[in-house]
Amino acid sequence: MHPTAHTLIDSLGSFTWPLLALALITGLLLLERLITLTVNQCSHRLAHGTTQLLAHYGEGEREAALQLWLSEQHQRLTRGLKTVHIVALAAPLVGLLGTVMGLMQSFSALASQQGAIHPAQLADGLSFAMGTTVAGLAIALPALCGYHALRHWAGQQIQHAAHSAGWHLVREQRASELVAGQGLAKSGADSL
Repeated sequence: MHPTAHTLIDSLGSFTWPLLALALITGLLLLERLITLTVNQCSHRLAHGTTQLLAHYGEGEREAALQLWLSEQHQRLTRGLKTVHIVALAAPLVGLLGTVMGLMQSFSALASQQGAIHPAQLADGLSFAMGTTVAGLAIALPALCGYHALRHWAGQQIQHAAHSAGWHLVREQRASELVAGQGLAKSGADSL
Protein backbone atom coordinates (compact mmCIF):
# COMPACT_ATOMS: atom_id res chain seq x y z
CA MET A 1 0.00 0.00 0.00
CA HIS A 2 1.43 3.36 -1.06
CA PRO A 3 1.25 6.21 1.41
CA THR A 4 -0.89 9.08 0.26
CA ALA A 5 0.33 12.66 0.35
CA HIS A 6 -1.89 13.29 3.38
CA THR A 7 -0.36 10.33 5.24
CA LEU A 8 3.15 11.48 4.36
CA ILE A 9 2.43 15.04 5.50
CA ASP A 10 0.95 13.73 8.75
CA SER A 11 4.02 11.58 9.39
CA LEU A 12 6.34 14.61 9.05
CA GLY A 13 4.71 16.37 11.99
CA SER A 14 6.23 19.74 12.80
CA PHE A 15 8.73 19.37 9.95
CA THR A 16 5.98 19.48 7.30
CA TRP A 17 6.04 23.24 6.75
CA PRO A 18 9.82 23.76 6.68
CA LEU A 19 10.26 20.86 4.26
CA LEU A 20 7.38 22.03 2.07
CA ALA A 21 8.85 25.55 2.03
CA LEU A 22 12.24 24.18 0.93
CA ALA A 23 10.57 22.09 -1.78
CA LEU A 24 8.52 25.04 -3.01
CA ILE A 25 11.51 27.41 -3.10
CA THR A 26 13.55 24.85 -5.01
CA GLY A 27 10.82 24.02 -7.48
CA LEU A 28 9.98 27.63 -8.26
CA LEU A 29 13.59 28.76 -8.67
CA LEU A 30 14.51 25.80 -10.89
CA LEU A 31 11.41 26.28 -13.03
CA GLU A 32 12.07 30.02 -13.41
CA ARG A 33 15.72 29.47 -14.40
CA LEU A 34 14.75 26.70 -16.82
CA ILE A 35 12.17 28.92 -18.49
CA THR A 36 14.58 31.86 -18.61
CA LEU A 37 17.38 29.83 -20.18
CA THR A 38 15.08 28.02 -22.61
CA VAL A 39 12.77 30.80 -23.79
CA ASN A 40 15.41 33.48 -24.20
CA GLN A 41 17.69 31.25 -26.31
CA CYS A 42 20.46 33.03 -24.51
CA SER A 43 23.45 31.76 -26.48
CA HIS A 44 22.30 33.46 -29.70
CA ARG A 45 21.26 36.61 -27.87
CA LEU A 46 24.55 36.71 -25.97
CA ALA A 47 26.59 36.21 -29.14
CA HIS A 48 24.70 39.05 -30.82
CA GLY A 49 25.15 41.20 -27.71
CA THR A 50 28.91 40.70 -27.71
CA THR A 51 29.13 41.88 -31.31
CA GLN A 52 27.16 45.02 -30.51
CA LEU A 53 29.18 45.62 -27.37
CA LEU A 54 32.49 45.40 -29.19
CA ALA A 55 31.36 47.91 -31.82
CA HIS A 56 31.03 50.62 -29.14
CA TYR A 57 34.52 50.37 -27.67
CA GLY A 58 37.97 51.20 -28.90
CA GLU A 59 40.63 48.55 -29.41
CA GLY A 60 42.27 48.91 -25.98
CA GLU A 61 38.99 48.86 -24.05
CA ARG A 62 37.31 45.92 -25.75
CA GLU A 63 38.74 43.07 -23.72
CA ALA A 64 38.00 44.69 -20.36
CA ALA A 65 34.48 45.68 -21.47
CA LEU A 66 33.87 42.17 -22.81
CA GLN A 67 35.03 40.50 -19.57
CA LEU A 68 32.84 42.80 -17.49
CA TRP A 69 29.83 42.24 -19.74
CA LEU A 70 30.28 38.45 -19.77
CA SER A 71 30.58 38.45 -15.98
CA GLU A 72 27.34 40.43 -15.66
CA GLN A 73 25.58 38.07 -18.07
CA HIS A 74 26.79 35.04 -16.11
CA GLN A 75 25.43 36.55 -12.90
CA ARG A 76 22.12 37.25 -14.65
CA LEU A 77 21.85 33.70 -15.97
CA THR A 78 22.74 32.04 -12.67
CA ARG A 79 20.63 34.33 -10.47
CA GLY A 80 18.80 32.30 -7.81
CA LEU A 81 20.93 29.19 -8.25
CA LYS A 82 22.93 29.87 -5.08
CA THR A 83 19.68 29.67 -3.13
CA VAL A 84 18.91 26.32 -4.78
CA HIS A 85 22.39 25.13 -3.79
CA ILE A 86 21.82 26.20 -0.19
CA VAL A 87 18.50 24.32 -0.14
CA ALA A 88 20.24 21.25 -1.58
CA LEU A 89 22.68 21.41 1.34
CA ALA A 90 20.12 22.28 4.03
CA ALA A 91 17.29 19.86 3.16
CA PRO A 92 19.16 16.67 4.15
CA LEU A 93 20.21 18.35 7.39
CA VAL A 94 16.58 19.20 8.17
CA GLY A 95 15.76 15.55 7.40
CA LEU A 96 18.58 14.40 9.66
CA LEU A 97 17.30 16.62 12.46
CA GLY A 98 13.89 14.98 12.04
CA THR A 99 15.55 11.57 12.14
CA VAL A 100 17.27 12.35 15.42
CA MET A 101 14.08 13.78 16.91
CA GLY A 102 12.09 10.72 15.81
CA LEU A 103 14.64 8.38 17.37
CA MET A 104 14.58 10.44 20.57
CA GLN A 105 10.78 10.13 20.56
CA SER A 106 11.06 6.34 20.18
CA PHE A 107 13.64 6.02 22.95
CA SER A 108 11.57 8.26 25.19
CA ALA A 109 8.58 5.96 24.66
CA LEU A 110 10.78 2.98 25.53
CA ALA A 111 12.16 4.66 28.63
CA SER A 112 8.72 5.36 30.04
CA GLN A 113 7.50 1.83 29.35
CA GLN A 114 7.78 -0.84 31.99
CA GLY A 115 7.48 -4.45 31.04
CA ALA A 116 7.50 -5.94 27.57
CA ILE A 117 8.26 -3.68 24.65
CA HIS A 118 5.91 -3.86 21.69
CA PRO A 119 6.90 -2.76 18.15
CA ALA A 120 3.89 -0.46 17.99
CA GLN A 121 5.48 1.69 20.69
CA LEU A 122 8.40 2.46 18.36
CA ALA A 123 6.34 2.89 15.20
CA ASP A 124 5.41 6.57 15.56
CA GLY A 125 8.93 7.76 16.32
CA LEU A 126 10.52 5.60 13.62
CA SER A 127 7.90 6.65 11.07
CA PHE A 128 8.64 10.29 11.83
CA ALA A 129 12.40 9.66 11.65
CA MET A 130 12.30 7.89 8.31
CA GLY A 131 9.68 10.23 6.83
CA THR A 132 11.77 13.34 7.47
CA THR A 133 14.88 11.62 6.10
CA VAL A 134 13.09 10.66 2.89
CA ALA A 135 11.55 14.11 2.50
CA GLY A 136 14.90 15.86 3.05
CA LEU A 137 16.64 13.68 0.48
CA ALA A 138 13.73 13.93 -1.97
CA ILE A 139 14.14 17.72 -1.90
CA ALA A 140 17.95 17.75 -1.95
CA LEU A 141 18.57 15.41 -4.89
CA PRO A 142 16.58 17.32 -7.53
CA ALA A 143 17.84 20.63 -6.10
CA LEU A 144 21.47 19.54 -6.37
CA CYS A 145 21.07 18.03 -9.85
CA GLY A 146 19.11 21.06 -11.07
CA TYR A 147 21.66 23.46 -9.63
CA HIS A 148 24.58 21.80 -11.38
CA ALA A 149 22.74 21.24 -14.67
CA LEU A 150 21.48 24.83 -14.96
CA ARG A 151 24.80 26.29 -13.83
CA HIS A 152 26.57 24.21 -16.48
CA TRP A 153 24.05 25.25 -19.14
CA ALA A 154 24.49 28.94 -18.28
CA GLY A 155 28.28 28.51 -18.35
CA GLN A 156 28.12 26.96 -21.81
CA GLN A 157 26.08 29.89 -23.07
CA ILE A 158 28.62 32.34 -21.67
CA GLN A 159 31.46 30.35 -23.28
CA HIS A 160 29.64 30.40 -26.61
CA ALA A 161 29.26 34.18 -26.36
CA ALA A 162 32.94 34.59 -25.40
CA HIS A 163 33.96 32.39 -28.32
CA SER A 164 31.82 34.44 -30.71
CA ALA A 165 33.35 37.65 -29.35
CA GLY A 166 36.83 36.21 -29.73
CA TRP A 167 36.21 35.41 -33.38
CA HIS A 168 34.79 38.88 -33.88
CA LEU A 169 37.91 40.44 -32.35
CA VAL A 170 40.21 38.26 -34.48
CA ARG A 171 38.33 39.17 -37.67
CA GLU A 172 38.51 42.88 -36.86
CA GLN A 173 42.19 42.67 -36.00
CA ARG A 174 42.96 40.85 -39.26
CA ALA A 175 40.94 43.41 -41.20
CA SER A 176 42.88 46.23 -39.51
CA GLU A 177 46.16 44.52 -40.31
CA LEU A 178 45.15 44.09 -43.96
CA VAL A 179 44.14 47.74 -44.23
CA ALA A 180 47.37 48.81 -42.53
CA GLY A 181 49.35 46.48 -44.81
CA GLN A 182 47.67 47.89 -47.88
CA GLY A 183 48.36 51.41 -46.64
CA LEU A 184 52.05 50.57 -46.20
CA ALA A 185 52.19 48.95 -49.61
CA LYS A 186 50.54 51.98 -51.20
CA SER A 187 52.85 54.47 -49.45
CA GLY A 188 55.85 52.35 -50.44
CA ALA A 189 54.70 52.32 -54.07
CA ASP A 190 54.15 56.09 -53.97
CA SER A 191 57.69 56.71 -52.75
CA LEU A 192 59.19 54.80 -55.67
